[in-house]
Formats: sequence, C-alpha cells, structure tokens
Amino acid sequence: MTLKILALAVVCACVYMLLSQSKPEFSVVMQIAVFAVLAMWTYPYIGKIIDMIYASSSAAGVDSQIIKTALKLTGIAVITGFASDILEDAGAVSSAQKTALAAKIIMLALVVPYITKTIEFVCSLVRN
Repeated sequence: MTLKILALAVVCACVYMLLSQSKPEFSVVMQIAVFAVLAMWTYPYIGKIIDMIYASSSAAGVDSQIIKTALKLTGIAVITGFASDILEDAGAVSSAQKTALAAKIIMLALVVPYITKTIEFVCSLVRN
C-alpha cells in the first residue's frame, strides 16, 4: 500500500507540474481526484482504526461520546486542511484562511461542553 501511495504521489507531482504551467484549472481538479483515490485506498484502514479505538476506550471505561467527538475533530481537521490547501493552490488564499477559521469555530463548538464539564469539576474540587 505504501508503494502505491508513493507511486501515486510521484506521478501526480509530475502531472501537477505539467498541468499548472499549461492548464492550471485542471491541476486543482487533479488534486481533488488524488484525494478521492487516497480516501478510497485508506478507507478500510480508517474503519479498522476507529473500531480499535472504540474497543480500547470501551475496555477502559471511557465514554464513547468523548471518542466520537475526538474522531469528529480529527475528521474536521483533516478535511479542512485538504480544502484549505486546494484553495491556496487555486490562488484563493483568503478563502482558505476563512475555511480554516470556520473549521476552528466548529471544532471549538464541539469541545465547549467538555470544557464546561472540566470547569465545573475543578470548581467542585476547590469548594470541597
């Protein structure tokens, strides 16, 4: 699998360099296609990793909602990073920055309940 990914990366780097000089609009489409191919190749591994994380957290007695939120945060970070990179490569730097900011706000919104619980817990410890 690693060799397939490496080969895809080398081929795509060469094609990207050629396309960016002659048809820059197609180079962005190529990047999206590469991401789709990589996502399909890695999907079975991602599923196994998520299953292992849930099994380990269940065995340790960790609330599955916490794991679910952590996985959402990871997914948001990965997808937003990819989208921002594509926007930057397309010359839309401002849109890339706004996309990253929007993702950070969404991620913060997902974490606020846990921050609140932590603050409440610390305050209860200080009172006692």
